[in-house]
This record gives sequence, structure tokens and C-alpha cells, in this order.
Amino acid sequence: EKNMSNIELKAIKDLVGMNFFIPNYQRGYRWTCQQVKDLLDDIKEFMENNSTNIYCIQPLVVKRAPIREGLLDQIKLAKSVDDVRRLINTSDTWEVIDGQQRLTTIYIILKYLQHEELYTLEYKTRKDSWVYLNKDIVSYNSGDTTTNIDFYHMGEAYCVVKEWKFAHNVDCQKFLQTLLDRVKFIWYEVDEAQNPKEIFQRLNLGKISLTNSELI
Repeated sequence: EKNMSNIELKAIKDLVGMNFFIPNYQRGYRWTCQQVKDLLDDIKEFMENNSTNIYCIQPLVVKRAPIREGLLDQIKLAKSVDDVRRLINTSDTWEVIDGQQRLTTIYIILKYLQHEELYTLEYKTRKDSWVYLNKDIVSYNSGDTTTNIDFYHMGEAYCVVKEWKFAHNVDCQKFLQTLLDRVKFIWYEVDEAQNPKEIFQRLNLGKISLTNSELI
């Protein structure tokens, strides 16, 4: 019988160059300041324990998005190897069924730490959110007035990271390397034949759970 899903561990550095697509059936970014602090505290504690183990983040449930129309034609017209590589990289797109909040938070942390090699996040119904996350978030100050609720929550999360760093006097380079190399998502790739919206609804209604072997 064909395996309907694929589970593995992916380090944060393994996500570099990937493109993640947030479909319209999901809400926007809504992590609270406390949730961001808790994640930072956990990773810091893990880093300071000098363990050789990994810090495992809850599942990132994804489905490979179809190759966009016209990609092969664009590759044929490419003028350099770099252009071909860029086009191929942008075809590595995944629909995020579950894990958007964690994925966005990790991106915000990497953004503050000024790590240049990142992944991308595209929001189906909130296209301006990616522009804000990628560029304008660095100028946000805690409590700034904005009519965009996504901008507010993303900006507050960025400020939490900034304030947390100064409060704890963290070695940013060591923290970054720990985050990239030893923090890993449970990568749960569903079969292309499965309906992602149905999976999302089952996950969020609490009617589906990972088996013990999958959790291991």
C-alpha cells in the first residue's frame, strides 16, 4: 500500500531557499508576545545545556504545490546559470497546512538576527504581509498604530525578540547557530492526492493525531 505521508526531521537551515504558501483557509499571524518569549527561552535553555541532542518543534504539515505554469519556458529563456537556479528555487513551493504560526515566528527571529539566507512566506489573501515581514518590520516600534492586524502581531513579535535579546545578553552568533543547526521541525509531508483543506479542518478540530511511531 502506498504511504500517504512522509515524516522526517528538518533543521531550520534545511528550509533555506524554500517557498511556503499560506492558503486562504488559514487565519493571519496571531502568536502572542508570551508565546514568542516562551520559544526564545526554550531555545536559550537548550543552547546553554550544551546537549548534543536536538530541539524539536511541533509538526510543520505541508503539501508540495504544483509547478507553476510557464516555468519550463522561463528556464529555457534564462540568460545565466544563476537565473536558472533562481527559477528552480522558486519552484520549490509548499502549501502550509499546519504550522504557519511557528514558521512565521522562526522567520521573524532570523530576520532580527540578520541572517541573510531565508525562506519565503506568501499569504494568499494577505499579499502585503510578506512585503511587511521581509522589509518594513525592522522599523516597527512596540505599540505603533496600524490598521493591519497582521502587521501589528508581526511587529510586536519582532519587538519581543529585540527586547528579549537585550534583557538576556545572549550571544547572538551562538544562538543563531543553535537555531539553524539543532532546532528542527517535524516535517509532515502529505500525499498530493489528499485534500489539504480537509486535513487542516481535521487537525484544528482535534479529530486527528499523530501515532506514537510518528511522534518518535
